[in-house]
Amino acid sequence: MRFPKGSPIDMRLRMSDVEAKLVLPLQFQQRACLAFRPSPEGWSINRSEPIPQPAFPLLTFSTELTQAGGAAVVDLLQRACAAPDSDVTASREQVAELAIDAYERSWEQLHCGSWKSIAPVWRQAFGFASVLQKPRLVLYEEQSVGFPVQRLAMPSLEEFRRDVMQRNSPVIITDAMEFWPALGRAGGAGRSWKDLQYLRRVAGWRTVPIEVRLCRIPALARDIITPDYCTVPRFENDEDEDIAVNAWFGPGGTVSPLHFDPKDNLLCQVVGAKYLRLYAPEESGKLYPVEGLLSNTSQVQVEAPDDEQFPDFHRARYLECVLKEGEMLYIPPSYWHYVKSLDTSFSVSFWWT
Repeated sequence: MRFPKGSPIDMRLRMSDVEAKLVLPLQFQQRACLAFRPSPEGWSINRSEPIPQPAFPLLTFSTELTQAGGAAVVDLLQRACAAPDSDVTASREQVAELAIDAYERSWEQLHCGSWKSIAPVWRQAFGFASVLQKPRLVLYEEQSVGFPVQRLAMPSLEEFRRDVMQRNSPVIITDAMEFWPALGRAGGAGRSWKDLQYLRRVAGWRTVPIEVRLCRIPALARDIITPDYCTVPRFENDEDEDIAVNAWFGPGGTVSPLHFDPKDNLLCQVVGAKYLRLYAPEESGKLYPVEGLLSNTSQVQVEAPDDEQFPDFHRARYLECVLKEGEMLYIPPSYWHYVKSLDTSFSVSFWWT
């Protein structure tokens, strides 16, 4: 198993591209009804029959990591891979605990000094620990059922209003970002957001948060094109033309907790891939919203739900998808969504009413 190839970038963390060679324990492959499968085209969700693999992963970087001072992390990863398979629940909890510990230790090492001084093997360890946490997201699905998100190839504006907005259901739109300079296509050479040198030149002096309004970085704002879909009113008498544009930058593993927004949302993926899980407003009663001002946010940690505190969460129906580079995801108002970056990711959101 490999992370998808490419040139992921991070404007401030300065994490270089990682290609970690990983093999998940056989017990995870046998239990998984859902798995993230990287392919030449990028990440995808695979529900096919499990493919037999060796029962124990070969940590080819164990010796190198030990020499770099990571003996404790090697031990954590090996124990996680060798977790007993006799008790499914106990095994999940044990793997999650060990993987989180290894993940946090690797993260600390990656940020303890200049990136040039950090042994590359720590990036492999970080990637391995990240993948070992995947079962926390995908292997507790026994009681709830996920369905794929519908896909449309660049619908007309009328088709978008009639078949997408008025049906109030998430849809992935393809082939509609071909002329974005940020993707380095159609005359956008030299302005691709995958180009670290370009980003350093136009915005390297800034300390960029995970979320930023693009109007604050005019050079990057010129690299995107506001989709015409954002001008489509939900109803014929709607006249509000205000469009809010935000960019989302973050490394792999960045999470946006389960929440909903009050406006129409078009999430456009520029770099990397994201996993999204979406719940209709009708499922709100099973999602345990926070009381008070944050009532648009769920109390549930999607990756590690507390079954005793939130017993109905697993019964909530949802849609899910992996959003890839050059694709847009329409999210209707009040539609709950959980987002996780599968690798270093740059996205742009357009909100309108």
